[in-house]
Amino acid sequence: SRKRRISCDPTCASSLPPKKSRKTRTAEDGVQPCPEPDLYPKSDQIVKCVNSAWGCPKAGRYTQLLYHQHICTYVPATTKHNAVKERKEYHVRGYLALKLSSNNSMVTFNNSFLRDLNIQFFFCNLKSGLVVQAFSGWTSNANVKFKLKFTSENAKFTLRGRIDGKKHFIKEFHNETILKYKMCLMCPDPSTLA
Repeated sequence: SRKRRISCDPTCASSLPPKKSRKTRTAEDGVQPCPEPDLYPKSDQIVKCVNSAWGCPKAGRYTQLLYHQHICTYVPATTKHNAVKERKEYHVRGYLALKLSSNNSMVTFNNSFLRDLNIQFFFCNLKSGLVVQAFSGWTSNANVKFKLKFTSENAKFTLRGRIDGKKHFIKEFHNETILKYKMCLMCPDPSTLA
């Protein structure tokens, strides 16, 4: 029978642990064991958020940005033109961390449309439920409609409205910590407006 030569490359990151029946080599044999791979690489280099191209100003070390990038308010939006309904549709998906709203204060959870359409979405986490508000400083956005779907492990809720600054109350999500959302903005085609 041929003996296999076992060597350990210090750069290996995906080596399998030896089986119990095989003899493992130690530092006494002159071979160093493979180091455990870093799940999150340590680096002092400052990097931008992955959503910086969509307007996110956040920057920091990679490990500092992990949680932020998960709940970033500047998530990318996709655009579609619906020729049948003569409107432009913007679609976006993201996460909403309810703990960011404390002391009954309104906090933004989506800034994806801020640069192009001057539209923001806010929320407030109350003991009795969740308050959601769509806001724009442009009066021309009053005819823009939105459809917002929230999902969690225990509940689902769809909210429809206009970008008019009205507050909407949702009581289904008062015991959650993070919500997943899908949003669609429906803007009338400017060429169809008189």
